[in-house]
Amino acid sequence: MDRTRRTLQDVGVGLLLPAAIVLVATLPWLVAWSDLPDPVATHWDLAGDPDGHASPVLALALVAVPAIAAALVLAAVAAHTRRGRRDGVVPAGPALVGALAAGLGALFAVLSLGVVVANAGATSWQDAELPLAWALASVVALIAAGWGAAVALGPIRLGAPAAPDAPGSHAADLALRPGERAGWVGTGHARWPLATAAALAVAAIVAAVVTALFVAAVCALAGLSVLLVGAVHVTAGVQGVRVSSPVGWPRVTLPLDQIESARAIELRPMDWGGWGYRGSLRLAGRAAWVVRRGEGLELRLTDSRAFAVTVDGAADAAAVVNALLARSHQPS
Repeated sequence: MDRTRRTLQDVGVGLLLPAAIVLVATLPWLVAWSDLPDPVATHWDLAGDPDGHASPVLALALVAVPAIAAALVLAAVAAHTRRGRRDGVVPAGPALVGALAAGLGALFAVLSLGVVVANAGATSWQDAELPLAWALASVVALIAAGWGAAVALGPIRLGAPAAPDAPGSHAADLALRPGERAGWVGTGHARWPLATAAALAVAAIVAAVVTALFVAAVCALAGLSVLLVGAVHVTAGVQGVRVSSPVGWPRVTLPLDQIESARAIELRPMDWGGWGYRGSLRLAGRAAWVVRRGEGLELRLTDSRAFAVTVDGAADAAAVVNALLARSHQPS
């Protein structure tokens, strides 16, 4: 029963909801295109009277592009989450990105539908009235879709990360019995991207309520972009260590045969050249994926190379990697 429910949730949040967002945002435009005035109304006052306009193509872009972008992010997060769930609990970063993407996608899909409904059959954009209820309906869609995605992609854990056993030292030993499997999944995220993305999402909602579509679109796209660069997803298993954004790309994959040891460290951005992806394993033999200062996982690689990544629970990750390395070195 649990597996069936999880499968239905995966299909719903990873396929049906993104498809619904794209269809609601674009299909009404295709159906009603010949009945739309040129230009179309794109902004209304609180009484529902139009006071702004744009060409149909620009209006479509203002509401459909953010919806499509959010749907693609949601689908990618859902696919990435399914892979991560095989190894452990889905951490906070991807679930938060997916919930925000679902909410913003639903918001703009309903707005897009409202713009078409208001303009279809109107002789000019001045005749296209849009009741405030449409803007409020878009906010309801945001809350419902965001909550549903959070439940499907969760559980979401926002507790404080556990400190490493000893910064700079190897994690506690983990012994694997013959035939026993081990895997680990975790996330590192900075607080400022979450706060910034939340503020931009609120701004998009406010702009949507007052039907300032251009402002809402800019805020939504900026919020998604900020959130994506503020989190990193890490998995460790028999295939090695994989580090990626919450949507699965870009990513770094390090097979076990390229790893010599792992340890939890106190990762200081300036020791690795700053924030973001710094350095190059191929050119400099040293690289790091840094989203904040604090707990991190350092991997000592073959050919005297090193790679580090910001991640909560780095001591556990290091223990799993070292245990897998110890098993791989045992004679068969």
